[in-house]
Amino acid sequence: MRLGIVQHSLGGDISLEDFFMKAAEYGSSVVGVVVRERNKESCAELADRHRLEIVTSWGDCFIENGSAQSASAFEAYCRDICVPLGIRVVCVCSSHHRWRSDPPLCEQLERLSASLGKLAPVAEEYGVTIALENHADYRADEVLQVLERVDSPALKVNFDTGNPFLVAEEPVEAARKLAPYTVTTHVKDMKMYPPTDPEMPKITGGWVTALCVRGTAIGEGDVDIPAIAAILAKEARGDVPFLLEIESFDDRELATERSVEFVRNRLSNFVSVRA
Repeated sequence: MRLGIVQHSLGGDISLEDFFMKAAEYGSSVVGVVVRERNKESCAELADRHRLEIVTSWGDCFIENGSAQSASAFEAYCRDICVPLGIRVVCVCSSHHRWRSDPPLCEQLERLSASLGKLAPVAEEYGVTIALENHADYRADEVLQVLERVDSPALKVNFDTGNPFLVAEEPVEAARKLAPYTVTTHVKDMKMYPPTDPEMPKITGGWVTALCVRGTAIGEGDVDIPAIAAILAKEARGDVPFLLEIESFDDRELATERSVEFVRNRLSNFVSVRA
């Protein structure tokens, strides 16, 4: 696997040029960037200058659209952005989540499958892989249902290491199920605070009564990142980007630096960091 960084890991206000430069300095080979018409020329130039591959994302109202999903906008995106910039992976996520009842979960999965089924042939035509993220919306088995229904080599998984916690799922177990289909990642760590934890953050009016989750630097939370890295290295297909997604409530840039050091020191058997 190759080290990468998602743009917002360094803060939402970092410039595109500074982000690409920092990512290269950290030893990344890949970056996660939202590429659109307005910034595609800058992204192309910066990726070429710093020798970085781009993984991007695209979205639509997949659940609302269902079998009526239009493929024209996605085809234009593949043709005008992915192909010219050499982008091979486009991440997507559901426009709903399993806790909603409008529609209920079973219908959500049917609609999502129908929608992505309209896009998968387009992706295959342009040499692009759609990577469906477990985006704090569905559990691993539910993501696999969508892949099975679409049944296309152009639909795979963007595995987020922290999001399983948010759907009451163990991240290592989710990794075991999704690793064989994973083509990119969001490597996220989280600290869990049960209501009985004395360090659980307080809110006005007393203690919160539900589980509290806070983002941390990689290796400083409760996600077993080394175990997941080992699973991905063994089971994932190809040279998968190990994209750090830092969602720390503290200094994100400092948390990213600590995360990169954790990868260098603890995950060197699984993740390559560019010199």
